[in-house]
Amino acid sequence: MVWAKNYYGLTAGFNRYNGAADVLVDEKPAGRGMIMSLVADEIVLEEFRLRGFSENDAQKRVDEALQKDGANLSEASAKLYGWTLKDLKRFSLLPQARQDLIYEALQKEGVEFGAWLSGRLAKSDIKIYFLPYRWQDGQLVEK
Repeated sequence: MVWAKNYYGLTAGFNRYNGAADVLVDEKPAGRGMIMSLVADEIVLEEFRLRGFSENDAQKRVDEALQKDGANLSEASAKLYGWTLKDLKRFSLLPQARQDLIYEALQKEGVEFGAWLSGRLAKSDIKIYFLPYRWQDGQLVEK
């Protein structure tokens, strides 16, 4: 499921970034991109769990990254997106760590991640709980 609170958390960061940027990004395509990102995160999370990974596996990856650049990431996240380090982990670092682990697992099986994800998107029955969009036949469509 894709929850509105996750979408609005991402859009808050986008709006902060977009407000400070020299060149404004069109909100509509950016919003669609954020939703697609959330949908992909849900698909990866499902596969992550099916393969027996735990949140500790993803957290370990995040901790390694934070040991290297934690102070810089925290400062940049606050400055660019208005996010706390906890928000950065939730919206960016943990989803990326889960994706990296699935990417590596698929690579060992000779499966290309992009093709796998595209196939899963086409077959997915995703519930989107906010007004402007719905999931239909593997695509994000406006209501």
